[in-house]
Amino acid sequence: MRFYVGAASNLKFSLDFSIAESTFKETGPITLSFLINGHPLDKAAFARAGDHHYEKPVPGALLRAGGENIVEIEPDRVWTSKQDGARLSILLIRAGFVE
Repeated sequence: MRFYVGAASNLKFSLDFSIAESTFKETGPITLSFLINGHPLDKAAFARAGDHHYEKPVPGALLRAGGENIVEIEPDRVWTSKQDGARLSILLIRAGFVE
């Protein structure tokens, strides 16, 4: 995901997402790794299906003030369809930087 931030201090990365019950039955708990501009921010484990909220302060040194910032979310497990090979993980609801 790409985000523009004006100032790079006192910001938190905020994410609302869901894990589908149908995929969770096969994958079980998942851990998400969060990277900001290619640098690790955090790893967080989620042990149930349903809606989740994640929020973490971001060190200003990881952000490009007045520019584009790339956020990557990497799951440790994905569900793969036996029918068509589709790969699913989380359903993104909302993401961004907040004060």
